[in-house]
Amino acid sequence: MLISDTSGVGKSTVLAHVSEDIIQNSPTNWLVRIDLNDHTDTLNALQGEEMSEKKATEFVLEEMLKLKPPLELD
Repeated sequence: MLISDTSGVGKSTVLAHVSEDIIQNSPTNWLVRIDLNDHTDTLNALQGEEMSEKKATEFVLEEMLKLKPPLELD
């Protein structure tokens, strides 16, 4: 899920409510919040690159969340 809009329209408030609902309804799932603004340089470097679902997942896990194989990724 991607939530995007201009400053001050309530994205964080909506995200907090959605997060609470997800945690209540799926307590065994992980919920990760990523601020894409923190990764602008990395994302710009990937611009125009074709990315498979597997490569995108690996990118998020390793570059954004900084999880290290094998235990953390499993």
